[in-house]
Amino acid sequence: PTISSKPSSQSSSSNNKIDIVIGIDGGTESIRACCFDARTGRIVGASRAVPYETRRPRAGWAEQGVNGWYDNLCLAVRG
Repeated sequence: PTISSKPSSQSSSSNNKIDIVIGIDGGTESIRACCFDARTGRIVGASRAVPYETRRPRAGWAEQGVNGWYDNLCLAVRG
């Protein structure tokens, strides 16, 4: 089947297209992305998790760079 990024006015059975939704979860240690069939909720392809770099400058502190979040989001979605 062909994956469509735009909603289709025709049914998927008549044109063999799947409308998809990308689910994204940004957690404390990684960002994850997975594609789902918008009609059935079935997973399309494979999910991907990309870990963040976390710096710990002092006990009880944790720091992450916003650029790392964005870069890892792009990797997870493309993955």
